Amino acid sequence: QEAMAFLHNVYGTKKYSIDYETVASAVFTQPPMGTCGLTEEAAVKKYPDVDVFLDGDGGGWQAEFFNFTDSKEELLVKVIVNACDDKVLGIHIVGKDAGEIMQGFGAAIKCGVTKQQLFDTVAIHPTIAEELVCIPGIDMMPAARKYRDHKIIPQ
Repeated sequence: QEAMAFLHNVYGTKKYSIDYETVASAVFTQPPMGTCGLTEEAAVKKYPDVDVFLDGDGGGWQAEFFNFTDSKEELLVKVIVNACDDKVLGIHIVGKDAGEIMQGFGAAIKCGVTKQQLFDTVAIHPTIAEELVCIPGIDMMPAARKYRDHKIIPQ
């Protein structure tokens, strides 16, 4: 994309820019990590009211995908939301196929996906990716962490 932006801007007839806040990326470690959008810290700095939905942060959590296997792989998922307009600011996952999963969610963030739209998505079951649309709290339960006026609200 950067090469295309350069070519359009130097030789083309239209200006082209890249929104670096919405670039999906992955780190192929074991376990792999995938991320797109803002980190929790960056979101709180930029937006006054942020809700954080997550699961697996305490360790030991496995996705539904592993229910019928002997795998001991664990998973962590995090969805960061602007509480003022429901827009998803960031999605992060640590676990199996994180890079592949984040590519699709990167397109969703680029298109301005909301928390409600994630919840309204019918999950493919059993998959790792379903945990990002079925994450506990994404529909009616309270967020794991809430920030108001850039400060965390004790829960």
